[in-house]
Order: sequence, then structure tokens, then C-alpha cells
Amino acid sequence: MNMYETYLPYIILGLVALAMLHLVYEYIVLPSIRLKLRYKIFGLRDELRLLKIDKVYDVTDEEFRFLQESLNIAANILSQYDLYSAYQAMKALSGQHDLLKRIDRRNEIINSCTNSKYRAIVNRRGFYIGLAFCANSLFLLIWMLPIVIGYVILQRFGRKWNQLIITLVHIPERESDRLDSVCLC
Repeated sequence: MNMYETYLPYIILGLVALAMLHLVYEYIVLPSIRLKLRYKIFGLRDELRLLKIDKVYDVTDEEFRFLQESLNIAANILSQYDLYSAYQAMKALSGQHDLLKRIDRRNEIINSCTNSKYRAIVNRRGFYIGLAFCANSLFLLIWMLPIVIGYVILQRFGRKWNQLIITLVHIPERESDRLDSVCLC
């Protein structure tokens, strides 16, 4: 019995267990995380509305409108914040200079407000969106981890690995028989 026959069943069992864990996370745990974050974003929207209603705080109509729209969009597409969607959005926005200018203008207006309560809402919005991004991307990252590790190993040891393969392929047949008896496989 060689090394592959010994470890292969454990590897397959581990992958099946990871797939089951992924299903439980994706269909049971993640929806409740998203719902909790959605309610927190709705709470931020309510705080923003109270700031506008209480005329004590200096928040312009434009600052209010842009942040409220941002919170509404965040609550509506909370389940779509992940690595793939971020990549697709960057790709789609790459040639849209007019739209990018409008987005930058909105960001400038939102970030120019000096009201500390308004700033706290902006900061917590970013935090909650970041949590949603991490929660939605968690298993994508877990599944990609072996690929990334393999890529890093190949980048680091690629030449040595290539030289080893070439060396093993070019070993004379008599010498390869002698190496088979030394090999642990």
C-alpha cells in the first residue's frame, strides 16, 4: 500500500465534510448573518433620519439624500457583496468615466460632512458592509486557499521543481531502477 492509497480516502472525506459545512453555512448561518446586518443598516438609516428631523444637527439635504440612498442600496444588495461581485463591478466601471465622476462627487459630499454623528453613521456603514463582504466571501476564500498555496509554492520553488523533473526524466534506465528501491512511495 503506497502513500496515495493511505491518504486519499481521508482527503476525499475531508473535502466532503468541507462541502457539507459549506452548505450549512451558505443556507443556514449566512442568511441569519445577512439579516442581522440588514437590520443594523436599517438602524443606521433611522439614526440618519433622526439627525435630519432634529434641526439641531447640521446636515444638508444633499448629504442626507446621498447617505440615505447609500444605506438603502447597501441593505438591498447585502447578499451580493463578495469577491466575485467586486471584481465584476470593477470590470464594469473601468470604462465608465462619467459614472465614476458622479460616484466620486457623491463620496466627496458624504465625506465632507463634519457632523460627528453623521461621520459615525458613515463609518459604521462601511464596517457593516465589510462584515457582509467577509461573510459572503468566506467559503470562496477557503476553497481558493489550496490554489493560492499551490501558486505560491510554484512561484517560490518553480525553477527547482522544474529542474528536479527534468533531472528525473533524464535519468538513465539503470539508475532509475536503483532510485525506485530508495523511493518511499
